[in-house]
Amino acid sequence: MAKHIEHSWTLPADPAAVFAMLTDESFQRAARDAAAAVTVSATVAEEGPDTVLHTVRTMSTEGVPSAFKSMIGDRLEIVIEQRWGAAASDGTRTGTMHLEVRGKPVTFDGPCSLTPGGEGSQLTVAGDVRCTLPLVGGRVESVVAPALLQGFKVEEQQGRVYLGR
Repeated sequence: MAKHIEHSWTLPADPAAVFAMLTDESFQRAARDAAAAVTVSATVAEEGPDTVLHTVRTMSTEGVPSAFKSMIGDRLEIVIEQRWGAAASDGTRTGTMHLEVRGKPVTFDGPCSLTPGGEGSQLTVAGDVRCTLPLVGGRVESVVAPALLQGFKVEEQQGRVYLGR
């Protein structure tokens, strides 16, 4: 069984500026620092009409419940691929997000969108957290889902700081 999550946030800029922010390495570094990631790497590639943002974040597992820490170790490597389609005339973009915890049976998959709205642009991510570990998969999903939502909130805060410069 998967744990479904959704998060939307409004950023004070048009979709073109928000998309430029998402694909800017300095923004990725700021988000890393705010999320207390140990390391981060980000690459942006054009694949036909799509823009692919590939991010790898190494996170400490400090604060993870001890029942899980013995299974996952001191650090986790989180690989995120966002695949965004071309912008529509109003700047709207749609895409997909795939997240995996390298070497662990934990993933997140779902659609994402960037649309004009509110104070400037609305960014929305929805999808399912899945863990395929027998017996404890649901418990792992229940721990991962709030952590992922918190990561989205950190990105929102850093987006506001970045766009406010």
